[in-house]
Amino acid sequence: MITGINHINITVKNPELMLSFYHELLGFIVILDIIREGEELAKGVGVPGARLRNIRLAVPGSDVQIEFIHYMNVTGKPLNPHPIQDYHIGHICFETDDIAALFTWLTNASVRVVSPPVTIHPGGIQFMYIYDPEGNIIEIAQHRK
Repeated sequence: MITGINHINITVKNPELMLSFYHELLGFIVILDIIREGEELAKGVGVPGARLRNIRLAVPGSDVQIEFIHYMNVTGKPLNPHPIQDYHIGHICFETDDIAALFTWLTNASVRVVSPPVTIHPGGIQFMYIYDPEGNIIEIAQHRK
């Protein structure tokens, strides 16, 4: 039976660009950055001859980990941009304790932001959507204290 979440994976085209965004801009902590290859790996991922860069980052102050996989010897194809309402894994949500300041900071860093933070329902949850450099949708949420 499922007992928890180990990590969230994103297959990436440009690991340096993604590291710049998640590590340098958002402050995630790099906990692993290695090259993996071999027969068992190739069998497990279903990509013959797979050689990949495996990067893991920890979200500061939490148990959440993000993993980037960059296939080094095969080329994938990018997903076409799509509206949030299309059927797919929609987004990853991270929490903040100051969404207004984060919005200003991200905007000043030229991050593509969908809208300023909005407040929903009586619980007072504020959220905004942003895009990472490869077009993945990220939600940032602040819950009322």
